[in-house]
Amino acid sequence: WQAGLRPAGKEDICIQLASQYHDYYWTANGEYQDHSGCAGKCSPMPYDHFPRKFIEILLARGFPCKNQTDYQELMRRAAWTSMLLQSPWGELPTGGRSSQHQWNEAVSCVTYEMFASELFASGDHVGAGIFKRAAALSIRSLQRWKRPDGAWWIVKNRFDPELRHGYESYSFFSQYNLVPASMLTTAYMYANDDITEGNSFAELGGFVFTPELLNKVVANVGGNYVEIELYPDTPTHDNAGLTRVHTRVADPLVTGTAGAPRAPEGARPNPAGAGFGPAWLAEAASGALVWQRLGNFTYLDVVNTSLDVVTVKDDNAVFVVTYHLSAVSAVATVRETYNVTPSAVNVSVTLLPAAGANIVQVALMYPALTTDGQRNTTLDIDPVASTATLALPGDPLSQLGHTCGVTSVLPACSEPVAWTTSAAGTTTRNGFATIVQAAMPWHAGCPLQYSVRGEPC
Repeated sequence: WQAGLRPAGKEDICIQLASQYHDYYWTANGEYQDHSGCAGKCSPMPYDHFPRKFIEILLARGFPCKNQTDYQELMRRAAWTSMLLQSPWGELPTGGRSSQHQWNEAVSCVTYEMFASELFASGDHVGAGIFKRAAALSIRSLQRWKRPDGAWWIVKNRFDPELRHGYESYSFFSQYNLVPASMLTTAYMYANDDITEGNSFAELGGFVFTPELLNKVVANVGGNYVEIELYPDTPTHDNAGLTRVHTRVADPLVTGTAGAPRAPEGARPNPAGAGFGPAWLAEAASGALVWQRLGNFTYLDVVNTSLDVVTVKDDNAVFVVTYHLSAVSAVATVRETYNVTPSAVNVSVTLLPAAGANIVQVALMYPALTTDGQRNTTLDIDPVASTATLALPGDPLSQLGHTCGVTSVLPACSEPVAWTTSAAGTTTRNGFATIVQAAMPWHAGCPLQYSVRGEPC
């Protein structure tokens, strides 16, 4: 319209923008919902920032419609909410289609740079510095996935692009290198290098919340970041339960950056879906014993959820996430109590069996990465200490040295913990994984307790 490439009238633009100013599309916090997951009941995280980029550009170039101030307020709320969602590694939350593609961080950079410049122009130099730092973290994430030829691995693994590992059906090496390049060009156009970086929320933490209508819980204490999936977009993309632990001192691939969905798009199905969370061995109607995993249940199986925040302080946050499951589960209610500190994520899980169900064992199950396509991990299980240590070699590209993710499981009511691995070759966005299981006899009133931490090693 401004370039004169279309008719002079702009009424149709305003009509379209007015029709989309509706709570079907926008949350009260300004996040966009495209309703392409969970049969329309949930929205992927990447397609929040993506449409906002265009609205922000319209606002910057002269929004031609009456509801300009309405959209300005939505973009202001969304920018600040996005700051709370960013991980200390600069990553957008995982969840839904197109997650963990490099353009996620490129489009985030547009939001952060544009809002930093807007705040700076208004005289808010502190706020501008916060957003400038968030943009820098987005760039830092992108730098970790640059190939030797200068292109990006388009998703967060290092497999040959011809293998299309972790790709969506519409993901291609060509267009998903051009898209982030275009987005970063936009960010550059609106960036202001007079702004001094401050500290980002992702590095400081001090909050627990569930972003409205986005089906997640996000917590951060001192840069120790936790993402929990409430209604997973299954079976192709997500898993219910603890999905992501990002620390400032370890590679996200060793502490947990995404689960292993049951039927990842473009790949052979996994034996079962596996997030980072509880499983239980129950007696089926036939009398056979069957393992069920929280991470294997779909959004249809999750009847409802709740978040109860107990306390949030500088050095820890305590909160409770509760899942009420449908009749397909031998467990009616899963209650997870989190205690997040700057150095560890501690979880205590209690199970309430369904009427008449017989629970025999309880376990922690999670996918441990074996390779990202180029680097291989080593997994060391110490049954005496009841710990599993996943180590990944660092290199200049990863911006890290050798780092480890350490998972510990406490015996429940003095019962011994049996550590096993299975399902080698389980597919995740980030590579292949093996399923780690730490199991013990189940007794009512004896919670499953485990912790996850990252550290140099």
